[in-house]
Amino acid sequence: MLNRHDMLALGIEGRREAVLNMAVPGPGFPGGAVERMRKLIRGGDKPALPAVVRRFDRTEIPRNRVAVGFSSPFRVNGLRLRVASYVHKKWIKQLSTPFEVFTMGCDGTGTLADILRGLPNFADRRRIGLLGSAAQTVVTEEKSWHAKSDIDLLVSGFTLEQLHDFERELNTAAARFSVRFDVEVLLRNGGGVKLAELLSASKTFLVKGRHAIAIFTRDKLYAMM
Repeated sequence: MLNRHDMLALGIEGRREAVLNMAVPGPGFPGGAVERMRKLIRGGDKPALPAVVRRFDRTEIPRNRVAVGFSSPFRVNGLRLRVASYVHKKWIKQLSTPFEVFTMGCDGTGTLADILRGLPNFADRRRIGLLGSAAQTVVTEEKSWHAKSDIDLLVSGFTLEQLHDFERELNTAAARFSVRFDVEVLLRNGGGVKLAELLSASKTFLVKGRHAIAIFTRDKLYAMM
């Protein structure tokens, strides 16, 4: 089963279909950026942008298709450009989970690899995943991530006590490397909740699932961990 945040390498036909089905961005999208994104998705002289499995309404896409999104390695007015699309599952050539990407990142070189290797090592590294621009940098070797970018992480299988410990250690790493971390906790139903929200005093929590966004009570959330 494909899960949110999985990174997909698409064949030529899949990239063509992704461009064809690309949702037209809103009027605030900078001029010329749409065509630039199309070129990045198609690939060519450089490796194509990886597709990332996204949340979708079941009625949104045809059968046997997977909803995907693409994020630009560049920024416009400080923001990355993101577009949504969908492709047939048969065009998927390779799948990398966030946990596999994290391991790849630890095995790399440079500032990002140093930071990843410096994260709390008391936890099983196979339960820490890498998302966002950092993940895209690892997979494509494009400089999507830079030292002022956040590092998005996904964690799975942690107890509540381990999550508290992880947050404390992560704060230490953030101060050491002068970087911000944004952590999502993967739930057993495939949904995700922000670590900061989970560890807050809030009575309700925003959970992003495969097909919808829902509000969970604390008891319901704990039952999904």
